[in-house]
Amino acid sequence: MVAVATCGSPSTPSAQPVAFTSTVSFGFCAPSLYCTSRLELSEQRATLTYESGQQAPLVKRRDLEPGEWQRLVAALDATRLRALPSRIGCPDCADGGAETLTVAFAEGPSSSVTFEYGQDVPGIAAVQARIRSIREAFDRPETGPLS
Repeated sequence: MVAVATCGSPSTPSAQPVAFTSTVSFGFCAPSLYCTSRLELSEQRATLTYESGQQAPLVKRRDLEPGEWQRLVAALDATRLRALPSRIGCPDCADGGAETLTVAFAEGPSSSVTFEYGQDVPGIAAVQARIRSIREAFDRPETGPLS
């Protein structure tokens, strides 16, 4: 058997992240409240979007502070992230909420894991702490489980 790499498909996935997305959601939530938030991080910017079933999305943006991206990248262990199952535990069971971390890499597929809200996941706890710190720097909406 001969393995052949195809064009544009690296034989070893990149460990260099180009974007992080952290989603927090609560499934059993009044439609008028903000029950989902999505934090998108790139090398220079953080964008936090709050979503509701009945209200317009609330979008907040800020530039990352000097060194913030480098600390975030340094906290990521791409090998351990890729080794995790796509779902850990029972996220949002009994309306406990769910978090999803997705990392897009320079080359190769992105990696994603969903877990119970607030859970520290072995192997990615350091990057979780960095992302949560960035999320906490934003003002929260006045209504909903994310407030």
